[in-house]
Amino acid sequence: MCIEKLDGVDMKILKMLVEDGRVKLSEMAEEVELSSSGLRRRVKALEEEDVIEGYTAKVDPERV
Repeated sequence: MCIEKLDGVDMKILKMLVEDGRVKLSEMAEEVELSSSGLRRRVKALEEEDVIEGYTAKVDPERV
């Protein structure tokens, strides 16, 4: 999958992960109307192509 081949479903997946990197895959699958296994395949492909480079935590510096 290259970036030119990202479709609307891929973009929805990316948007959901940007908003909440800990969102449940089952919730994402329902939102984008895919099976859980179909969603996992999409996320894995996005990771393998380095579209998703990793997952990070947002930390409130005032609480540290």
